[in-house]
Amino acid sequence: MPKGITGKKDWRWSPDYRTKDGESYTVEAVESAECPVSAITPQSLIWLAESDTAAAFADAGVAAYGPDLGAWPGRAVDAHKLIQIEQSRLHLAKQEAAAK
Repeated sequence: MPKGITGKKDWRWSPDYRTKDGESYTVEAVESAECPVSAITPQSLIWLAESDTAAAFADAGVAAYGPDLGAWPGRAVDAHKLIQIEQSRLHLAKQEAAAK
């Protein structure tokens, strides 16, 4: 537990970000009753790396596993889609904070 946290069940972790101007913001509805580091596994790091690679390929006009999503491993599609959604949510929250 982080310093100053008593371990009561109502405690929730949520990310806190800052714009370059120092404005604080978070991503709505992102919270956890556990330390988020506990969710990081070797497999999740692989999915993040593969998602970054797929995004770089897409920027170059190339699909990581080919143009047919049916040829992609299902978990790769799910992981890449989820990562892209969360990155979009973070980007939107940052834009909203900067506009205040």
